[in-house]
Amino acid sequence: MITKQLIAFIREQKSAGKTKAQITGLLSQNGWKEEDIAAGFRQVESGASAPIPQNNPDQLMGVIDLVKASWNLFIKRWQTYFGIMAFQILASAAIFILMLVGGLTTLFTSGIGSSAVNNESFDIGGSILLFAICLIAILAISLFSYLGYIAMYHVVRSDSEVGVKQAYSFAWLKFGSFLWVYILTMLVVMGGMMLLYVPGIIASIAISFSLIVLLTEDTKGYSALVRSWQYVYGHWWAVFWRFLAFGFLLGLAGGVLGAISMGILSSLISIIVAPIMAAYTYLLFMNLKSLPRDPQVFSKPNGHYKVYAVLGILMGLGYIGFFIWLIGTTPS
Repeated sequence: MITKQLIAFIREQKSAGKTKAQITGLLSQNGWKEEDIAAGFRQVESGASAPIPQNNPDQLMGVIDLVKASWNLFIKRWQTYFGIMAFQILASAAIFILMLVGGLTTLFTSGIGSSAVNNESFDIGGSILLFAICLIAILAISLFSYLGYIAMYHVVRSDSEVGVKQAYSFAWLKFGSFLWVYILTMLVVMGGMMLLYVPGIIASIAISFSLIVLLTEDTKGYSALVRSWQYVYGHWWAVFWRFLAFGFLLGLAGGVLGAISMGILSSLISIIVAPIMAAYTYLLFMNLKSLPRDPQVFSKPNGHYKVYAVLGILMGLGYIGFFIWLIGTTPS
């Protein structure tokens, strides 16, 4: 189906000196069908002024259909998902035990927690070491969790069977690129939250597919955020509703099962939820990507998210500065 945006884009590109082949290639890359592109060119070349029907802005799959498809994708490869989650749990447990042993050793050898706290023999170096051990443990656990997150998305999007080892190997190979996009995403959302929350909420939905863009298109850095925004443009409310409804369904199911089992199934529920969420997000993105998009959006990349990212950095620096000031003003 042709739209006013399609006609306007063709006219704009022809005025800029682009050839028909160049314009057709650009539109094809952005999801437009050949017959719609040809019809658009015919209308531009004929100079017809007849009204053009508009696309329905909400052509995405329904929430229930997405949930069913996500469940089917989970059932298809549940053993691999459980293997990924099991590795995360074991790694986190091992790190926690090491942190506990190291922390207790530091606690008893430095005099922290003993009567030495109230006299001059209190070991400041020991407290710093204890803090460092906790920080390293938290970072290590976060690392394994994030690797599992990437590995899970790799399994979800793969057409062929992927083993746990292969999934983690891919995650490690792509870790740096994924981490950078994740940091940029968090900075943008934090910066948006500084502007009375609403811009942050809007941004969180608009760039929610940044990591999947990186995974499927290998578009890196800030470009992945912009690409996600371009896909969501015109469908923001539809995407927001699908995430909101899915979260409500997960919370309801988890609450009911947890109450019935008296909390026994809580751990199992958390293991199942993670891969289903990954599948749901991926399927929603692929559905969104399949829709024709307003070509004007792709010719005008969004730049104000850079301002949000800077605000996010300032916010983080502000928290760090406040923490340092708080320590410096605490009575010894």
